[in-house]
Amino acid sequence: MRATHFAGAARLLSSIDEPQTDLQLSIAILGAMLTDEEYREIVGDPAALYFQTKRFISKNGFWKEMKHPAADRYRERTGVTLGHTYWLLHVRRSDYGPDCPACGKPYRTPRAKFCAECGHGLAAK
Repeated sequence: MRATHFAGAARLLSSIDEPQTDLQLSIAILGAMLTDEEYREIVGDPAALYFQTKRFISKNGFWKEMKHPAADRYRERTGVTLGHTYWLLHVRRSDYGPDCPACGKPYRTPRAKFCAECGHGLAAK
């Protein structure tokens, strides 16, 4: 199931220059999550990115036009163009839980007890 999921994401990405909806983005990012080491190389300090984004919003009123070198490094590494630089804060794999055995999507947090997508529950340890 996992291989077909990524094949579908690759087809979707090839037809989209920049994901426009949350669904398109989530499908694209599932195939482009970063390990902690990759995340540190590309993003550096996530807190600094967060505060740079906040300053940009307070100055300009909207963050879609914000450009950041980390977004370019992410695109070069993964091939995925993020619609917003802020989305870089959501591409670290360790921020999510294990993949759901029923639907294949990751649990929303490492401590999640059930899949928010399909409702499948984790077995108690």
